[in-house]
Amino acid sequence: MGIKVGAERKDKLRIALELTHGVRLEEADAEDPEFLLAHELEKGRRYYIYVTTFSGLYRYDMNDVLECVGHFNGAPVLKFQYKGKGMTNLQGEKFSEQQMLEAVKRGAGEIDMAHEFFMGYADNDELRYKLYIELLDEHPPARLEELADAVDRAMQAVNVEYEAKRETDRLAPLQVIPLQANAFDSYRDMRRAEGTHDGQLKWMQLTAVDSVHDAVRSLAIDPAHHPQKEDDD
Repeated sequence: MGIKVGAERKDKLRIALELTHGVRLEEADAEDPEFLLAHELEKGRRYYIYVTTFSGLYRYDMNDVLECVGHFNGAPVLKFQYKGKGMTNLQGEKFSEQQMLEAVKRGAGEIDMAHEFFMGYADNDELRYKLYIELLDEHPPARLEELADAVDRAMQAVNVEYEAKRETDRLAPLQVIPLQANAFDSYRDMRRAEGTHDGQLKWMQLTAVDSVHDAVRSLAIDPAHHPQKEDDD
């Protein structure tokens, strides 16, 4: 619960109350996510923020991801991380989905690598971007390295902050992971099996959501080379 106080005149104060909810980052694509009140937010976790106001907004999606870094007198202390769906931020680079689309187009075009479906993932543990991509050409390891280098250079060209973080090694080089044929159809089938309707199936080609990453990672040509992270006890 937040309180805004503004002086309309010297003898009058206008007080507007806003109700803020948080949805856990990993539940971002759930059909029925749990909306948490401010006091229920946990330190160290990230949330999508929704607001309800007297002016008419009801659970309005701010498309912001905030991390709860602590509490003060029972209220959560929140730190902005990045714009939600369609933008990621590991080290301050604020990389957008449109920039990822452009970088893959440039990089794959530079080395004449035909492809279909792809998704970029911002890995907060490894501090690097990963590109899951369905390739139509032969792709021996040397060819994958060539693609990774070309797309990584294109990412630096379209985002100067990403370039700066790469030059100072604050971000590791891009990693390319090939996907099985018809990867998108397989992903769509998985989501349907979970109960997601086609109208709710919105594909983002850049994400930091672990549940989406886990689903796409399972479609890698050799998922054994990209094991899922174990949950902390």
